Amino acid sequence: MGGVLGLVLLHSSAAGALELAAFVSSPAQSQARVAMLDAGTEQDAAFLAAVTDHAKSVQLELQLVPAGDSGPLARAIATGKEPGTIGVFWLGRRDDGLTIYLYDPRDQGVYVRELLRAEGESDAALVESVGLIIASTAVALRERTELGMRKVDERELAAMRPSESESESESEPESESEPGPEPGPTSSVPEEGDRSPSRAPTPAYPQLRLGLAYLGESFNRAAPWQSGVRGQLSLVVHPRIRLGLGYGFLARARASQVPLLELTRHQLSASLGVGGSVSPRVALHGVLFGIVNLVRWRGPAGTGLRTLASVAPMAEVGITLVRGLALDVGIGAAVPLNRFAFVVCEDQALPCTGTNREVAAQAWSIAPRATVGLSYTFERRASRSR
Repeated sequence: MGGVLGLVLLHSSAAGALELAAFVSSPAQSQARVAMLDAGTEQDAAFLAAVTDHAKSVQLELQLVPAGDSGPLARAIATGKEPGTIGVFWLGRRDDGLTIYLYDPRDQGVYVRELLRAEGESDAALVESVGLIIASTAVALRERTELGMRKVDERELAAMRPSESESESESEPESESEPGPEPGPTSSVPEEGDRSPSRAPTPAYPQLRLGLAYLGESFNRAAPWQSGVRGQLSLVVHPRIRLGLGYGFLARARASQVPLLELTRHQLSASLGVGGSVSPRVALHGVLFGIVNLVRWRGPAGTGLRTLASVAPMAEVGITLVRGLALDVGIGAAVPLNRFAFVVCEDQALPCTGTNREVAAQAWSIAPRATVGLSYTFERRASRSR
């Protein structure tokens, strides 16, 4: 069995950057951990707090570690050679924001994610983003899925090389009797050779989403909860927007005891969902359904069919189980647009008014509604650029 994921955050004051080294601990260790050098600055403490919060969501414990003297990339490469290391992160500061760097020892590649800030804005606005990105990327490293970061090309690596070479030469004095090897183009950066693409694939839209769920909805006091099933076909047209069509079936329920009235409902719906991820595995959407109920009724006078239109706002939480597959839980209400009553006439020969008219059942003006089910999204990725 594999070990558990851990992260190590380091800080280099000389390089002006935070560094985060991820490793896999042995199964003998009690739990995963995240370690970060305490630079003693209020600014770095804010990033530390954000990483701590998001590390907890992927079962990681934060631990402080001492800083080293080597530069970010050289130290990342050295850390990547240690057994079990799955990645090394660090943050580079710029005038217009931050850059998150990642060295992946599995393919000896360097990846970046750039975060910009508005003019005059402080790092505070970027703190939460940094914590979320680092935690979600750590999960991707652990599960060997797409990282969502751009792979740097040879020119960018060449631009990083001089500063790293200088820091190495300062920390390792030459020996007269046994001079070290001449510095070469691969002395401080990973060899790329004829490797791959400079950009990691990003999600492409639209994406197809299929769902199957339990459906429960109230009709009136006599039928407080009617159960059934719902199928949904959706298009995710944007990371935060999805459009759907669905069909629901609500099994027979008694809407009135005296006189006896039983209802079976078929629901055709169109929906608009707006929302997105709130953590690496949890998403929250607000969904608005437009529903046409085909209500099949059965009573003393026989059977019939009525149409009931409604709108149904719902809050839906999605919890990712495995890549593409999610558990969805929704709660909301249905509001009828053409509310009507089922009426029984005691004497069919007389006008159905006054004492000869009895209201058997009428739909709630606001009816509770809930769903629980599974959905699968057929994810698409953009082609890698060379």
